[in-house]
Amino acid sequence: MENIVEGVLHPASQNIMTVVYGIPGSGKTLNIQYILDNIKEISNDKSILNRTWIWFDLELINTESEFFNSISSQFSTLLGDSSKVESWSDLKSTVNSRFEDENFSLTLLIDNFEVIFGLDPDKKDMMSAFLYDIFSKNRDRISYVFLSAAEITDEKTSTLNRLSLLLQSATAYFMPFFDAESVDLLINWFETEQNCTISSDLQSKIKDLVAGDPRVILRCLYQSVINKDFTKSLLDSRDVSSSYMTIGKEYLNERYDSIIKGLSQVSVKELVELECNSESFINKMGLVIEKDDDFQYFSPLFGYYFMENKKEILNRQTEREVLSHSDNRGDSTINDNNIKLEQITDSKIKLLLSGQELLAFDFLSKNSGNVMTKEELAKNIWGDDWAEKYSVWALDKMLSRLKTKLNKHGYNKVVKVIKNRGVVLI
Repeated sequence: MENIVEGVLHPASQNIMTVVYGIPGSGKTLNIQYILDNIKEISNDKSILNRTWIWFDLELINTESEFFNSISSQFSTLLGDSSKVESWSDLKSTVNSRFEDENFSLTLLIDNFEVIFGLDPDKKDMMSAFLYDIFSKNRDRISYVFLSAAEITDEKTSTLNRLSLLLQSATAYFMPFFDAESVDLLINWFETEQNCTISSDLQSKIKDLVAGDPRVILRCLYQSVINKDFTKSLLDSRDVSSSYMTIGKEYLNERYDSIIKGLSQVSVKELVELECNSESFINKMGLVIEKDDDFQYFSPLFGYYFMENKKEILNRQTEREVLSHSDNRGDSTINDNNIKLEQITDSKIKLLLSGQELLAFDFLSKNSGNVMTKEELAKNIWGDDWAEKYSVWALDKMLSRLKTKLNKHGYNKVVKVIKNRGVVLI
């Protein structure tokens, strides 16, 4: 916690822009939220305590008609009744008016910032201009913290017009996988929540195989509770291959795919070839560790994933780059052989989806043609307690983004929301 206070909150309180990088599911958002919710017990820094902190989640932005409303509604803490704000000019004026109080200072924590690069050009320009204009008028008392699960390259940054100036000057803070202490706390929390005891042998096996990936750790822990044979199978595994199969090949492939998806082509190549240095993005993200003057994958499972999928990983990365360039040109082809986007496959469309969109797409695909309730879909994405952290509104916005992407890239099925029944992919 102290590292986050010193590395993220303190610089922000001094009006320094910061990009916080963390792999999907690494807990970057939850950790910062927890600290801010309990900041009076954690820090006595007056510059942090006296500041207004507002969360702004780009994942909740609708890509269709309600784009502006979905943005202004997230400023309700600052604006009061956002329904009175009817234009970008109104929104900027209202936010700027708060700075008339000379003691007012603001940090905007922009979660899922990587989403901005997938917005339509007009919407991306509006969002970038809004953030920059607010900053330019109040630069002595405002800062942004950009939270991203994907690598932000110079090429991407250059598409944000004036906002790119702020990103280029921002400091980078990396929140890699859990350290040993955090893993122990996670296991202790799980034992308390499930009223169970995880044997020391199983804990050691999980730590050796998984290292500090919280999502895979939790999967193993839950499997040990609900599947009586899981613990014995994992403990009896004599090689990484059998352990990979026991934990779940499909699950692990999807998990590691989601990590690779957020990396640049340069970083993917460095990962595949294990040729990097201490300043490489993959090293700072904790995807590789340095040992005996050499680099290795952060966990045996991650290493096995690359050993088995090396060629496919490189091919998919090349396809993704071609699709990205095609989008930027407004072209209708994905390569020089004029393969139309109407022919796009499941594997290629998955490369264009965010983590939540991918979970929704996979669930609907497995139940293609069957109407699934929103409750069933939400539980599949966010877990049984989804309603405590998310809303039907957030689910609808995510479905709208998914529907738009499938249509935009010519996928041969569509997402339909059937009133009072649910959602279906047909």
